[in-house]
Amino acid sequence: MPAPGRMTLQGVGDGGRASGNGDTRTVTRKERGHPVGRPTARSRAAFGISVAVQLGVLYWPRAAQPAPALPLDTAVHVLIFAAVAWAGLRAGVPAVALLALLVAHSVVSEVAQELLLPRRSGDAADVLADVSGVLLGALVAVARRRGVD
Repeated sequence: MPAPGRMTLQGVGDGGRASGNGDTRTVTRKERGHPVGRPTARSRAAFGISVAVQLGVLYWPRAAQPAPALPLDTAVHVLIFAAVAWAGLRAGVPAVALLALLVAHSVVSEVAQELLLPRRSGDAADVLADVSGVLLGALVAVARRRGVD
């Protein structure tokens, strides 16, 4: 019986079909195409925490204050979306669904800030920063999986 997170393929030389020749080998989740390997309790917790932080940053009503310097605001947007994308992939959330949801959330969050939250404003530049963060988080997760540091 293979270890958790592993499966045995028979007839590997025959495209994975049973060939009756007794060929077997153990295949890890990474080899089966999972972007970052086996999810753990720690990776799931990191995903939950990153989502909570993201929601707090995006939807917390602010007191009236001068807008932060553009580079800091942009960096925060990139980082909070990168963190959620990276943590979600590490937690085993399906990549296409996660990344599509995050891109949609970047637009929805800016519209909500503009229309529903007093003292907040939506900004198209923030959407661009959010989407850049999604791509950055996904690239870091995949690069780490492949051993590129």
